[in-house]
Amino acid sequence: MEERLFDDRERGFEAQFAHEQEVAFRIQARRDKLFGLWVGERLGKHGAAAQTYATAFITLSARQERDRAIIAKAIADLAAASAPVDEPVIRAALARCMIQARTEVPQEPSPPLGQAG
Repeated sequence: MEERLFDDRERGFEAQFAHEQEVAFRIQARRDKLFGLWVGERLGKHGAAAQTYATAFITLSARQERDRAIIAKAIADLAAASAPVDEPVIRAALARCMIQARTEVPQEPSPPLGQAG
């Protein structure tokens, strides 16, 4: 009986960890998309073009050093479009996008093991 309780508890912790990782990934992806839309707006992109452009930031962020890669892309794209923005402004926009993403992505805990959510 004790072993079963231990196994159930271990599965519960594993499920909670997996859920937290999924939420963190979704928040990060949402932040990157919001930031891509922010940069796209400064580049004059709207509608489908803005959505496609923002998606490139999500793909880019799947790599190591995601913030550095995202910021470098934003700086390069804005400079190439003769719409340069200082790095501190870009970092502040990225931080605002993270705050917004955290409020937009649901973070409810997973239902207890064995219960439907």
